[in-house]
Amino acid sequence: MYAYIGVIYFGEVKRNGNMTDYINFETFTSAFITLFTVATADSWNLTLASFSTDRAPWYDCIEDPSYEQYVANGYQTVGCGSKHGSMLYFGSFMFIVTLVFIKLFIGIILDGY
Repeated sequence: MYAYIGVIYFGEVKRNGNMTDYINFETFTSAFITLFTVATADSWNLTLASFSTDRAPWYDCIEDPSYEQYVANGYQTVGCGSKHGSMLYFGSFMFIVTLVFIKLFIGIILDGY
């Protein structure tokens, strides 16, 4: 569910920072891989920072890009990130995943006794 939401909201964010061919939300598969790396706490703070980058002098992006702008850029994403949206998205994901892992860990311990 989070991968699908990530593709909708972060699929057009221009690559920067920690974003690579695998760490992005451009396709469902790459979104799933991105969320898996975030769930394992593998530099999730850098991933969050990559998707929360707003328009800045050093980061040339387009707010709410159209398909024509996407084509004109050689089929590379050109959109800007959302600071508050990405913090809410990744924060809630980490909270839910942490709760699931804690319950799984407690379940494994209780099953052993």
